[in-house]
Amino acid sequence: MLPPIAWANTSTMLLGHLDGADLGVLCCYFIIVFAVGIWSSCRNRGSVSGYFLAGRSMHWIPVGASLFASNIGSGHFIGLAGSGASSGIAIAMFEFNIVTVPEYLCKRLGGQRIRVYLSVVALLLYIFTKISADLYAGGIFIQQAMEISIYPAVILLLIISALFTIMGGLTAVIWTDFAQTVIMVIGAFYLSIRSLYLVGGFESLLVNYFNGIPNTTRAYKSVSFNPGNHSLTSLNPDLYGDNEDREKIRLMAGSAATGVGMYAECQIPAVDAMNFFKSVSSPDLPWTGAVFGLTINAVWYWCTDQVIVQRTLAAKNLSHAKGGIILAAIIKVLPLWLMVVPGMTARVLFAGRREVIELFRPLCSA
Repeated sequence: MLPPIAWANTSTMLLGHLDGADLGVLCCYFIIVFAVGIWSSCRNRGSVSGYFLAGRSMHWIPVGASLFASNIGSGHFIGLAGSGASSGIAIAMFEFNIVTVPEYLCKRLGGQRIRVYLSVVALLLYIFTKISADLYAGGIFIQQAMEISIYPAVILLLIISALFTIMGGLTAVIWTDFAQTVIMVIGAFYLSIRSLYLVGGFESLLVNYFNGIPNTTRAYKSVSFNPGNHSLTSLNPDLYGDNEDREKIRLMAGSAATGVGMYAECQIPAVDAMNFFKSVSSPDLPWTGAVFGLTINAVWYWCTDQVIVQRTLAAKNLSHAKGGIILAAIIKVLPLWLMVVPGMTARVLFAGRREVIELFRPLCSA
C-alpha cells in the first residue's frame, strides 16, 4: 500500500471535471441501459400480468438484481458516501393472481376501503420520502456529470424513467435494473479499491480519517485546555491553524466551550465514527435506533412495500422468488465497502478542498 506521502498530492485533483474518457464511459452507460430497456420493452406487454408482473417469467438472478437496484440508487451512492464522510461506518399471492399489496389486503381482509386507503398512503409516502429524494439525488449526479442546472437534470431523469416504465412495464424495469446492478457493483468495486489504495489501505484509513478536517474549521475543534495555564503557542499549528485561529479557540475556551462538544459539527469527525453501534446519546444513529427503529422500517420496506413485493411476484415460481431474495440479501452486504468507504476516503483525500468545505457548510448549519 502507498505511504501517506504518496497520496498527499491528491488535494490538487480536479473535482467536477470530465475529460474524454469520462464522457465516453457515460455515453456507453446510457447506450447499454437504453438498449436493454428497448429490448425488454417489446416483451410481455399483452396482459395485466405481463405489464405489471413481467409475465411471471423472471429468473432468480434478475429478480435479485432488481431488488437490489430498487433499493440502492443515486440517493444511496450520494447519501451513504456523504454519511460515511461525515459520520463513519407469500405463496397465496401467486395462487390468487395478486398484482399489488393493496389488492392482497383487499382479498385477505375484504372491502375496498382498506385497498384505497393503503394505495393513497403508499403514494403519499413515496412522493414525500422516496421519489423526491431519488429525483434530487439523481439530479445532482446528472448535474455534476453533465454540468447542467438541477431542474433540467431532474426533468431528464423523469422523462427517461417514464418512457421505460410506461412503454415496457415491469419487464423493462427489471432488466434495466439488472443491467444497472452489474454496472453499479463493478464500478463501485473499482472506486472502493482505488480509493483505499490512494489512502494507503484500510488500516491507514482508520487512522487518517480522524485527521480529515478542513483547514477553515480546524480552529473550531473541541478543546479541553484552560487559557489560564496553557499557552496558545503550545497548540498543534497543523491542527489548530494560525494565530488568528488560535485566538478563536482561546475565546471559545473555558465556560463557553466546556461540555459543548464542538467536534459534533459534521466537519470534524466524531470520536465514535468507527463504531457500528453508537451510544444512546449519539447525534447520528444510536444503537437503539439501529436495532429497533431500522428493524421495524426494514420489515415494512422489504415485506410490504409495493416496489419490492412486485419484483418478487414477477418470479416464475416460489423457488426463483426465494433465490432472488437471497441474492439481494447477499449483495446488500456490499454498500459498506462500495459506498460508505469511498465517502470516508474522500474525507481524507479532499478535506482541504474548497468544494468540499462548501458542501459541508450547509450540513453543519442545518
